[in-house]
Amino acid sequence: IFAEELDADWDAVRIEFTPAQDEPYGNPGYYGLLMTESSASVAGYYDLLRRQGAQARRVLLDSVASRWGVPVEELSTEPSVVVHARSGRRINYGEVAATASLPATMPEITDADLKDPAVFRLIGHDLPRRDIPSKVTGVAQYSIDVDLPGMVYATVARAPVPGAAVLRLDDEAARAVPGVLDVVALPYGVGVVSATYEGAIAAGTTLQIEWSSVEGDDFDSDAELEVHMEIARDQPASAVEGTGVSTYEREYRTDFLYQAQMEPLNAVAQVTDNGRSVEIWAGTQAPTHLVHAAAGALGIPTDNVKLHRMFIGGGFGRRSDMDHEWAIDAVLLSRAVGRPVKSIWTREHDVQFGRFKPISAHCVRCGVDDQGRIVDWGHRTVGEDVMSRADPRLVAAVRDGTPEQHAAVSWGMGEEFAYDFGRASQRVRRPIPTRVSWMRGVSSAQQEFAAESFIDEVAVAEGVDPVGVPLAVPAIGAGAQGTANRGRHGELGMARRASAGRCLHALLRNDHGDDRRGHARTSNAAQSACRTSGWPSTSVSRCSRESSSARSRAPSSTAPATRCTRRITMKNGRVEQSNFHDYAVMRMTDAPETHVELIDGDRPPTGIGDRAVLGIAPAIANAFAALTGRRVCHMPMNRQRVREALA
Repeated sequence: IFAEELDADWDAVRIEFTPAQDEPYGNPGYYGLLMTESSASVAGYYDLLRRQGAQARRVLLDSVASRWGVPVEELSTEPSVVVHARSGRRINYGEVAATASLPATMPEITDADLKDPAVFRLIGHDLPRRDIPSKVTGVAQYSIDVDLPGMVYATVARAPVPGAAVLRLDDEAARAVPGVLDVVALPYGVGVVSATYEGAIAAGTTLQIEWSSVEGDDFDSDAELEVHMEIARDQPASAVEGTGVSTYEREYRTDFLYQAQMEPLNAVAQVTDNGRSVEIWAGTQAPTHLVHAAAGALGIPTDNVKLHRMFIGGGFGRRSDMDHEWAIDAVLLSRAVGRPVKSIWTREHDVQFGRFKPISAHCVRCGVDDQGRIVDWGHRTVGEDVMSRADPRLVAAVRDGTPEQHAAVSWGMGEEFAYDFGRASQRVRRPIPTRVSWMRGVSSAQQEFAAESFIDEVAVAEGVDPVGVPLAVPAIGAGAQGTANRGRHGELGMARRASAGRCLHALLRNDHGDDRRGHARTSNAAQSACRTSGWPSTSVSRCSRESSSARSRAPSSTAPATRCTRRITMKNGRVEQSNFHDYAVMRMTDAPETHVELIDGDRPPTGIGDRAVLGIAPAIANAFAALTGRRVCHMPMNRQRVREALA
């Protein structure tokens, strides 16, 4: 985006990580925080980067105009070159920059100074990503690759139930393992430091720890989900019951999910100056959060924390929590042993002590009049508020915003922004004594699963083609109440949905040749799944400009969304799964065939990484219903759920 307005040669562009500073690098569209989250990066930085690129180009032009003694209006640019057409002179940006000086104030840039999108060379075009070669060849550096002089390795035995403390520790066997340097008590567990990672793991398995009893000792995820459901049911009955209007109701549930990022959680830390300074090597989605967390753990100013930002081997929300507990392991243990420490979570640690996408329960009700119009709508969602648990710093940033802004970040941009049929959707927070965190689609994915499955069911029951539902708005969804009370987001959401729906409708009418298909629409994407060979998926997404990057995001989002047969369960507060044998990730041979269609348009960009996830689960559920006549109303859609539906 910056290079487009600068008119830079893409082959000469080098990408560097920014310093971990909210000022000046924070996302203006995400409360000024330096975070990669909620598909907010491109949308948030788009205008700012365009203007800054145009400013940089203007400074170069002004410098050349002064140098050559010509009016700046006579100068133009080609990729990384300033051109004076009248004299035929040319000078590359590097030569200009070598002698140019910044003006006292940067030039003002108006919309008229920005490029016409019709002449974009980079935005909306297929460009090679600058990071791919280094990742393919292994040159790219992740924190797990870092090797410092004198570095040692560590692992941490954490409380199996959040909040439990160590009552008794027998570490005699651990200290006897060759290479073990120390066993360190931590506020939340016990760390083992060894000259080798293998030694740390071996010693960790020998620790004998008695943990204190805490509130979550009796937590049962299946039982708690039923409590969620009881609360979701507790909403006013349909306002149109007994009026001759057809009424519908359905309950939906979703289970805990695990991010399953490829690179294990890890970090390297070196505490120096008697604990008053620290350097950290880590891949994080929220660098300034990590700096604050490290400073807080050591009781030092943030200026004394130096973060070396590294590539991330998968995050999906897991590397954005405010406390960054996986990186603080290395910080505290480095202070304890006085050496640089690399702390690595095993996969078992990552699964059993992870932070998960929370369970949720939904009760959806509506009424349809004799003209096929939805005249009443209620969707009550019950779940944990991820933002309040995972990111108090973000809560503080949003505190002065509107309730809608808080809900949008905390719960995600849910179905109410696309459907508003005269009765506001309700969200009820249900605190639970376990660990929760962000994950692809935040809470929107659960809400869309319920809303889109229900809309499909109502459409089928009313004899309306589910693909045509967007085309039927306002035939479905604009009754007297819906028209009068549609929220400020409703019109926009429906317009977007109708646009995506038309594209989806056209695609499916000329594609696959199988009527047993399911569909789902979200506020700027639409998905379908049909039963031909396996479950091929069609994804339709709105974007400001089509590009290979945007096109690749849709199928990459399909993979985690179709990984819907795995779930995390808890008994007695403890996670029952432990590795990929009982929480299997999708393999390449299992990945569905994906057809992507992008709706190009001249409008500000929106996110696609999270948004493309949202409609996949309901599309598969709706395809299953079209195939079998039965509804799966509990995600993930595993064998147990399918058997329950068929029974």
